[in-house]
Amino acid sequence: MMRNPGQDADQQKHKTRRHEREDLVQRYRDIQREVDSMRPSFKGKPMPDIVSMLENRFGSDLDTRTLDRCAQAFAAGEAVEISAPPTAVAVINRAARCTVSDVARVLHVGEPVEVHTKYNDSWVRGFEIAEVVEGGYRVRRTSDGTLLPNLTGEEDLRPASDL
Repeated sequence: MMRNPGQDADQQKHKTRRHEREDLVQRYRDIQREVDSMRPSFKGKPMPDIVSMLENRFGSDLDTRTLDRCAQAFAAGEAVEISAPPTAVAVINRAARCTVSDVARVLHVGEPVEVHTKYNDSWVRGFEIAEVVEGGYRVRRTSDGTLLPNLTGEEDLRPASDL
């Protein structure tokens, strides 16, 4: 039986993306353990000192919002959960689902789509393509016909039937 080179490449890409996801999640588990071990040293320190300590140690690994959230929790004597940023995992997940035929797919005016929201890393139904323009898509909310204020990139859209 002849092997299809395209299928082999897709399988290899999926395997690579799965390893990237696993590595990212493991990296954040390691950060969580280290942060937990540092927590007693934050007791009684003012928040700016806690932020500074966290930035010095984790500045390249954690975004500013996560550092601030951690500092606030530690200043209050509370624990905090640190996990891989949902958007980073989503980018890897979307790339893993992508095949050669997906890359060539063009969404058409009137086509029902789901929009990816970075707020909680989820897909929201109830939208359609209003216009295809250079640099992205104009998207309309179907419930009231309102156009979204900004162009939406193809990485944040998927056909509504792709559940």
